[in-house]
Amino acid sequence: MNRLTFFLTALLTISLALTGCKRDVQPDPIPDSPSPKEALEEDQAADADHGLSGADEDARPFSLRMADGTELESVSYDQLTEGLQSLDSDNFFLVLSRDDDFIQTAVSENGYIVEYSEGGNHYTSAEIVSEEEMMRFFSMYYNGEDGWKDLFEWKEH
Repeated sequence: MNRLTFFLTALLTISLALTGCKRDVQPDPIPDSPSPKEALEEDQAADADHGLSGADEDARPFSLRMADGTELESVSYDQLTEGLQSLDSDNFFLVLSRDDDFIQTAVSENGYIVEYSEGGNHYTSAEIVSEEEMMRFFSMYYNGEDGWKDLFEWKEH
């Protein structure tokens, strides 16, 4: 586990404790992953479905990590959406990162907590958000759309 992943996991655990979310589940082992060639072909096919060119792929080298142990590099939009839709009380968080910046979400009893870190500053949504709002937040961030920070009020960590 690299230092950034360890840091993000520790930070999310603290955030969950402060907001009353429970983390009493152990992640499953990382599932078998496709070969690098298969993964590239899957990503290219998924990105083609969303009208992304090769240049766009290079501009968005996101990685994804989930509570169930899933870790993916060069995440496609479909992989992100599938990961977000799989969140539940057992697989309770997802982190989407690029370089040192990230956004993340965790399941709570009443909805979702969303957070982001940018330029070394870490923020948490002031309110619990709905699944629809959380999905829009991740979609806008992934697609590089302006205004993703304006979706919620934030409090600094």
